[in-house]
Amino acid sequence: MNTSHIRYLAASSRNGLKLAQNFGARSLRALRVCLIVVGCGVAAVGCLVTEKNEFPAEEAFPPSIVSAPSARLEGTALDQIIEVNLDDPDAGDIQNREIVLPVIIRDANLSQVLQFEIIVDGNPDSDQLPIRQSGTADGDEPPIEPTGSFERPREFRLPVQELGAAGRCHKIELLVSGGFGSGARFREPVVAGDLAQAVWWVRVTDQSFTTVDMSTCPQ
Repeated sequence: MNTSHIRYLAASSRNGLKLAQNFGARSLRALRVCLIVVGCGVAAVGCLVTEKNEFPAEEAFPPSIVSAPSARLEGTALDQIIEVNLDDPDAGDIQNREIVLPVIIRDANLSQVLQFEIIVDGNPDSDQLPIRQSGTADGDEPPIEPTGSFERPREFRLPVQELGAAGRCHKIELLVSGGFGSGARFREPVVAGDLAQAVWWVRVTDQSFTTVDMSTCPQ
């Protein structure tokens, strides 16, 4: 091996060492950058996991009540006076007769379970409990469950015999809310303003009482 070969190999070795040193330095810098990036990512993920997201409570919209299309055929639409003839031969046994009230309850709170009260001849100023049906937490009827729709069809039934003798006018109220008070406050919603009300007037007749003075209806 001559002198030129030795010089060439020495120069190549020095150049190779510099390349290795430069590559190593760049790799170390890249590794540091990767660690920083990974660390930031972990920190960011940690924030996402531990941060508490608070969502605003759903606004409570009051429900509303309208007559279902079939109510007019039943003679029980909200703009009709319900006629009950106790001596109607085509109406069947008085023990089995019912007043059918088809309605549609509308509520923008689609997932809310609604409660209801049906009150007959109730006096808002009296603490005495009138004849009623209750679809509340401790009531005798199921509440109005969500349907996934803005409109919830429901059919209420009231036994005719609960209206008593002929010659009288009766007031039927349907109250719907997200929740009612207890005891004497059963008419009042838990949340002020969260209430829908529908009223029907009923005229009860027979062969002896063919007309009824509607001015005598409960107020």
